[in-house]
Amino acid sequence: MYDQIGKIAVLNVKGEIKKENLKKIKEIGKKILKENKHLETILLKKEKIKGRLRKAKYKHLCGKKNFETLYKENNCLFKLNLEKVYFNPRLATNRLFVAQDILTLIKSKKIRSPKILVAFCGVGVYGVVIGKILKKEGLNYKKITMVELNREAIKYAKENVLLNKLENFEIIQGDVKKILPRLKEKFEIILAPRPKLKNDFLKEIFLVSKRGSFIYYFDFVKKEEIGNLKEIFKEKLKNFKKRIKIFKIKKAGEISPSKLRVLIIFKLI
Repeated sequence: MYDQIGKIAVLNVKGEIKKENLKKIKEIGKKILKENKHLETILLKKEKIKGRLRKAKYKHLCGKKNFETLYKENNCLFKLNLEKVYFNPRLATNRLFVAQDILTLIKSKKIRSPKILVAFCGVGVYGVVIGKILKKEGLNYKKITMVELNREAIKYAKENVLLNKLENFEIIQGDVKKILPRLKEKFEIILAPRPKLKNDFLKEIFLVSKRGSFIYYFDFVKKEEIGNLKEIFKEKLKNFKKRIKIFKIKKAGEISPSKLRVLIIFKLI
């Protein structure tokens, strides 16, 4: 199994890779390169994503030794370097779903010309996809603010906004935990595609939200919890003394055989 990111293919091999198996994996890489003329580089993901910046480590297998590529998703172009930033092409469907849901919100006039915040923005994919879809439909947003810890990702996010000819973006480098409390404005729409960390970042998200704000929050749960997730999530929010209305809970990917990533869409009331 491999992921295609622009002209790069990334092979995903489960478990420890022994030296005697590496030659066979290289042969698989060469075959993929031969059968897919649009590809230029084959990489092998060496280990699970870890660390504060959530970067992966790769081994070059064959083709050009290049980690930077141009990637197209949802009619948007993105430049990125796989060695320097976190990126998951498998979340493309989720990103489109969120953008279309926000489009529906604005079209229905439940929110007009919103200020949108994207925390943990990475190379800017969520923000750019949302901005491009709204622009195509002729719908306005006051501003899209994106926050990201990784300095390299921020550089690419700025470039990707320009690549897609978008305006009214504010891009901030820093820790979400420190940046959000410093922001002096509230947002009508907040996206939190957060990484799998101990901190749930709900305290910081609520600091920049207000009554009527729509929040797209990503959480990580055990598979057996999915049926009762609405009650579990509401219980978690009791400490914040916030009243919410949950509109949708959607599976957003499998993290392990026993854990899921989920998208919870809710509104402060």
